[in-house]
Amino acid sequence: MSYIYSINGIKDLNNHIKVNKDKNIVLFFGSEHCGACKAFKEKLKLSHSELSNTVFLYINNANNDNDELYIKYNVMYLPSLFFVKLNGNRVKILESVEGYDWEELIDKFNKIK
Repeated sequence: MSYIYSINGIKDLNNHIKVNKDKNIVLFFGSEHCGACKAFKEKLKLSHSELSNTVFLYINNANNDNDELYIKYNVMYLPSLFFVKLNGNRVKILESVEGYDWEELIDKFNKIK
């Protein structure tokens, strides 16, 4: 089953990554005003079997607490998704997807799981 959590800043993100370190973690950078982001979010809610044991951490660009995260991950496009893993105390990016590309997301998910 996949889950989507809204993130409020870097401390919240780090906490969610630590708590979910045994799952597949995807940072989902998006906006409530972005049509592709909304479509992606809806598709994620319906795709429990394809993305089992996965947590999506939704980082809304309208939330000022998330500005530092957009800079840290050099987000240039919405939506942007980063598959990450906790490696010791550091977050390692395994793969990324820019834009609404469901097939690419599934291919990269299958590659890292």
